[in-house]
Parts: sequence; structure tokens; C-alpha cells
Amino acid sequence: MKRNWRKSLASMALAASLLLLPVSQAAALSLTIDGNVQKQDVDPVMVNNVVLVPMKGTLDRLGAKLQWYGSTQTVTAAKGDTVVTLKIADPVATVKNGSEVTQIKLDQPAALINNRVMVPVRFLVDQFGADITWDKASQTVVVKTTGAPQSTQGAKGDKGDKGDKGDKGDTGATGATGATGAAGPAGAKGDKGDKGEKGDKGDKGDTGAIGPAGATGPEGPAGAKGDKGDTGAIGPTGPAGATGPQGPQGEKGDTGGNRTDRPCRRDRSSRSAGSNGTGRPHWRDRASRSAGR
Repeated sequence: MKRNWRKSLASMALAASLLLLPVSQAAALSLTIDGNVQKQDVDPVMVNNVVLVPMKGTLDRLGAKLQWYGSTQTVTAAKGDTVVTLKIADPVATVKNGSEVTQIKLDQPAALINNRVMVPVRFLVDQFGADITWDKASQTVVVKTTGAPQSTQGAKGDKGDKGDKGDKGDTGATGATGATGAAGPAGAKGDKGDKGEKGDKGDKGDTGAIGPAGATGPEGPAGAKGDKGDTGAIGPTGPAGATGPQGPQGEKGDTGGNRTDRPCRRDRSSRSAGSNGTGRPHWRDRASRSAGR
């Protein structure tokens, strides 16, 4: 639906642009083909110094077959191996000769005038091998097909009978959209809709901030007695204690035996050697004596 609306709008814009074409109406133009004046319901017109003629009727007399495609605003004319394609308001035409395809820029594109497809006559006549000249004095386009003798214009004939009613024309373009109407009054409040289905479970939320510390609890009971600890290191030696009281007298020693041997007389040297130099016995001898007492 939206596409059709755009298409209609484009057709309207095209029709509006065609209304602005600078069509020359200074003098009536005419067209002759092989000496015969071509009378049609729409006369040739000049647009930007280019003569446009009704495509139907003109090309029929040149032996070309026409085909109109209203949906694309395109017309084709075919004769032998030559096929010419024009589109309304498109300045480029396509010409196909056998397998060769050529794009040709037009001095004036085809147009819709009074519901008739008007085409540049010189361009089309050249494509189908006919000769064309312009008689400025009589404002006439003169076309001569190849091999046809040029005849003079005969006397005006009697008025022919009224032709049959033509076929119904194509539907015109859709008119412009009208202005928006005033807003209507608000409608009554509708009934409450049905309760929607339960939504999916949401994702797990982020962890909240840490709360403030609670009050200190009561003191707990004493724990069980721990295991015995390892023996500690030996401490340093303490200071010397005070001298103790004198101990009890020891037991009397055994009585020594009587000495029966007396020392031999020694020479003076021996006596000197055993004395301390004073002539008295050495302290060791004294001890021996004491021990022997």
C-alpha cells in the first residue's frame, strides 16, 4: 500500500513537471510522411526547439510496432532488428540493433501531453532509416521513407465519417492528499484488557553493600585446657650464693705405723739437693714426716 502511494506521488510530480514544459504555440505545426499530411487528435508541438509528435500513428506509418507499459511509463518501438525504448521524462533512450545496445542522450525526452505519448520525431525517424527535413516557412516536418516517391499534396478531401469511440484511457494519477481534518472527540474508555502472562524471571541482582557491624555479643565460656607446652630453654647461671656455715669435723683418721728405718746419711751434695738451700728439709719431706706422725 505504501509503495503504491509513493508511485502515485511520483506520477503526480511527473504530470506537474510536464505542465511546465515550454511548448511553442506560435503557429500550428504539421507532419507529412511520404507527402501525406498526418492528421491526429494531438498536433505536433515544439519543446525547447525540438518537435514532438504523437508516437501512435506516426511510427505506425513507418512500419514500427509499438508497446506501452503504463506501470513504468515506458514505450518501445520495434522494426526488424531495431528496438527503441523511451521512458517519459528520461533524457536517455536505449537503442538495440541486433545484439548491440547503445544509450543515446536526447535533446528532449518523451512527454505526456493531452494523454498522448509525444516523442522527438527526428530521433525516432533517424533510428528507422527514414529521411527527415524541416520546412520552416510552413512549419512542417517532412518525412520520407526509404524508396518511397515524394508526392505532392492533393486537394482536401471530404470530411470523413465520425470514427468509433476510442478505448477508455488509462486511469489518471491519484490527486494530492487533502488537508488533515480536525481531530474528532475522544472515544469512550475501553474495557480493561486481559491480564498479561507472567514475565520471565529476571536476572540475579548485584550483591548489596556490606551492612554496619553488629553490637558486641556476651563473653563466651572458657575454652578447654590446652596441651602442656614444650620445656623452655635453660636460663642463665645465677649469682654465687653466700658462703655456707662450716661443716662438722671429720672423723679421725687411721693411726699411722711407727717408722723403723732412718734415713741414710747423705753426702753434702745430696743434702743440698734435697734441701731448699737453707740447710732445712724440703717441704715435701715435712709433709712426709707429718704423714708419718
